[in-house]
Amino acid sequence: MRSMPAVACGAFFPTPREFKSVVWPLALFLGFLATGSVPRDAYSGEDVFSASGGKWRVSYGGAGTWQVINTSNVALSDLRFGDFDGNCRADVFTSSGGKWLVSYNGTGLWQVLNTSSVALSNLRFGDFDGDGKTDVFTASGGKWRISSGGTGSWQVINNSSLGVSDLRFGDFNGDGKTDVFAAWGGKWRVSFGGTGNWQVINNSSLGVADLRFGDFDGDGKTDVFAAWGGKWRVSLGGTGNWQVINNSSFGVPDLRFGDFDGDGKTDVFAAWGGKWRISSGGTSNWKVINTSNVGLSDLRLGDFNGLSSDSDAIAHSCMRISRFTTASLDNATADAILASASSVLQTKDGPDDVACPVKLTRAGNVTVFATGGGSVNTAAQFNALIALPGHVKVVNQINWCGTFQPGIIGCSPVGGNSQVVVRYTANEEGILWAHEYGHTRGLGHRNDTNAVMNPFIGITETRVNSAECAAFRK
Repeated sequence: MRSMPAVACGAFFPTPREFKSVVWPLALFLGFLATGSVPRDAYSGEDVFSASGGKWRVSYGGAGTWQVINTSNVALSDLRFGDFDGNCRADVFTSSGGKWLVSYNGTGLWQVLNTSSVALSNLRFGDFDGDGKTDVFTASGGKWRISSGGTGSWQVINNSSLGVSDLRFGDFNGDGKTDVFAAWGGKWRVSFGGTGNWQVINNSSLGVADLRFGDFDGDGKTDVFAAWGGKWRVSLGGTGNWQVINNSSFGVPDLRFGDFDGDGKTDVFAAWGGKWRISSGGTSNWKVINTSNVGLSDLRLGDFNGLSSDSDAIAHSCMRISRFTTASLDNATADAILASASSVLQTKDGPDDVACPVKLTRAGNVTVFATGGGSVNTAAQFNALIALPGHVKVVNQINWCGTFQPGIIGCSPVGGNSQVVVRYTANEEGILWAHEYGHTRGLGHRNDTNAVMNPFIGITETRVNSAECAAFRK
């Protein structure tokens, strides 16, 4: 027998007989995996977008030459950007004739996303439900409303007299959901998830027009940026005191923000003298990254190639990852596991294996949750974790996956969108995550000692057949 089983709901150390009698019936509902140096993929890479002459162009990473990605006569001022299909690539959004239109990845033809008479100027964007897809936000009549994924009907999420021009957006508590930020009366306030009551998070005389937002320390929480007196300052999490991070005569109107070097920290972008420059993390000296006469007003930022992806032929799945407070997982380790899982799927290891073009990447920083005690012992505890935002939840112990069985290493609803795992031996952890991801794509077990979906985990369980590949690519 192998040291641990790989299944649709979890992984543990039972005998083969115990494993089959307990787990196979559960494969209809849950998926688990039993037990038996990869390159790091940066989770972010900001690209520079421009629209002129009826063409959309992108400079990948801000350092590449302009590449035409699409043809459109819609003016840049009428375009907005978000990730409406959750694939970690920027999509282009506009509104015309009472319809919302989207060009997926900026390369696709316009597709109708929804029908709405709300003017483009009254729309804002964020992920308010934490599902990894951009939602559309508006405010009118004393109510805030969202359209989930841009496809849903308007839902009232809060009551407020503040309109979109008074609001800014970010994730100030690091839970993967967009929060609403406002400033009045010398205080900064946040409505968490856009559904909560206003909470004062800091005192400041600076209003929203004087502020910009980003994650300058890489902790997964939105920080507040301002510039005055020849200095750039940051309030970490919006709750901290102002800290000087750099000296510069550039004010916020002269700057843009994004993670160009993929280290998980927001960089500061500026353009002058025919050159584009960044200050890494907002703390370094200016570094020239490209030569261009296109200025800030004619540029937009977004990740159009999906984390420096290889090609559109590869199916990308970006995964929000979180860990229990005492579980150990950082960004670099998560990237290594995902790269290993991608390699397992992409590599043809034998005549019964296919090279499955799937790439798993990290969306945002690894965040922290406090739900539960770090151990899954009941259905209620499992369901509470699955209900949390994100795709991968790392805990210390899993002892329940459809039934109580100590020592499980992974558990996932079959056909769901979330998997719960524990940390495991490095050379098989990518197999574990790939296996559990397979369950979320609807795959059950396959009784083949070389299969990723084998109910036991081992270093040789790396193969997928064509039908499984099709499921992984969904």
